[in-house]
Amino acid sequence: MVYGAEEQKKTIQSRIEALRGAADQIKRIKKLVQSFDGKTYNKRFDEALAGLSGENFRIYGSNSYGWYYIHYTPRNTYKNDVTILTGYSCRAENKISEDHQKEDFIIFDSNKRIKAAAMIEGLNRKYAELLKEAYDLEECFRNIDQTLDQIQKAKAVLSGITAALPSIIIDTYGIKRYY
Repeated sequence: MVYGAEEQKKTIQSRIEALRGAADQIKRIKKLVQSFDGKTYNKRFDEALAGLSGENFRIYGSNSYGWYYIHYTPRNTYKNDVTILTGYSCRAENKISEDHQKEDFIIFDSNKRIKAAAMIEGLNRKYAELLKEAYDLEECFRNIDQTLDQIQKAKAVLSGITAALPSIIIDTYGIKRYY
């Protein structure tokens, strides 16, 4: 939770900027991925990815437990890391849920060669997701004062209802008190 109206606004605006910034970098990342198509995944790919970092942001890749992530982090911000791509590597076949086709997430083949088409498809999906999340945040943020007012009014109504209940009923049924 962030305290103070100005800090709350800065936090939301910073997140929106981070989402849009990450989306803006996807075109550059796709070009890089295409240049590594069919090549063996190794530290050179991660170094090239890190080379896309700019003065105000950092881009890097990480491979953890069979999943490969590409991250975008604005510099000098707090908790605004954006995962641009989550891909499935060849080492964790049992981690894919039945909701997804394995082919959608396989970005390295069994010889650890980069499958650019699969990565680019994932980047295209993520591009749309990032822009949608930024738009949704902007829309909610635009009306935040009215939303907070509605929440306060609802809390007042709930407080009136729970005030008449004995504490044993509130405790037994796990009813929240609203102040």
